[in-house]
Amino acid sequence: MRASAQRSIEFSVSLALTGGLLAIAAFYKPQVDPPQVSKPARVPTDRYYGITSAGHATWVVGDGGKVLHSTDGGETWAVQRGYGHPALQAIAAWDAMRIVAVGNDNQIIRTEDGGRNWLSVPDVPRSNWNNKLLQIHLGDDGKAWAVGAGGAVLRSADFGESWQPMVEMEDITWHGVSSCDHGNQLVVVGEFGNILTSSDAGKTWTAAPSPTDITLTAVGLDSACQGLAVGLQGTVLRLLSGRWQPIETPEMGDAASPVHWFAIAGADHRWWITGEYGVLMQVDLPESTAGTMQIRLIESVPRAAWLTDLQPIDNNLLVVGATIAKATPDIPSLISRR
Repeated sequence: MRASAQRSIEFSVSLALTGGLLAIAAFYKPQVDPPQVSKPARVPTDRYYGITSAGHATWVVGDGGKVLHSTDGGETWAVQRGYGHPALQAIAAWDAMRIVAVGNDNQIIRTEDGGRNWLSVPDVPRSNWNNKLLQIHLGDDGKAWAVGAGGAVLRSADFGESWQPMVEMEDITWHGVSSCDHGNQLVVVGEFGNILTSSDAGKTWTAAPSPTDITLTAVGLDSACQGLAVGLQGTVLRLLSGRWQPIETPEMGDAASPVHWFAIAGADHRWWITGEYGVLMQVDLPESTAGTMQIRLIESVPRAAWLTDLQPIDNNLLVVGATIAKATPDIPSLISRR
């Protein structure tokens, strides 16, 4: 009887232990910490459309509403705003804290803390045609102008918090905007060579005579209200004595057709233009309209690349498009990928 009782007790204990372990197993989930994978800020499929800088900071925008930020002249980048939004086409900065960007579906985003927090601007004016803001230009005291599809010519006077249309919306796309004389003189360029000008800060507008019917993609004015406009099929116009005149540019080597120019940036009387095939062109305008203009090409990124914007930073240019690249404009043929 003792042996039988002992076996019965052992069986009961074994059964209890097994049941307890099964109960624990049913609710226990082992915690495994996966290794942290660092995602690169840039991937080969990224496409970039706009760039700006202020002080030692630089921002780039592109597909998916992505915003990249650099504090070392474009050597390294960090993501401030990820994918999941309409594409951003252009960005501009008043200073290192206040930046504004525009893009598809007439979205406008802004920041007041250098990009740590990006806010969407509500109630942006929209057209009955297409809604896509393509370019932004900043002025003094929080002024800004944005242009795009659907005839959009918008203005802000409060660092991008609110926007109002400056002209009646219509079925036309405006691609570029610039100003001089503290924002009193404005120029807007767009489809079919159309040029709008204002001499009273946008209260009234005039259609300026244009020497071309080819779409103009960008415009720039300097402090002396001299400037350039560029466009498709190699079009480059110079503002000379109040009139826009076409200028001849160097041949693009073995390019099968004239280069489509997409962007322009300037410093003092020097301008840089970029577009298809990774081409950069430098234009030096004389201080006097009677002087001689000088034009030369700067070797850029591989010819398969297209570039949509550029920004002077220190003694270099940062260009963006199918890639991000750095060029030293005063030394021809010096280019490196970043």
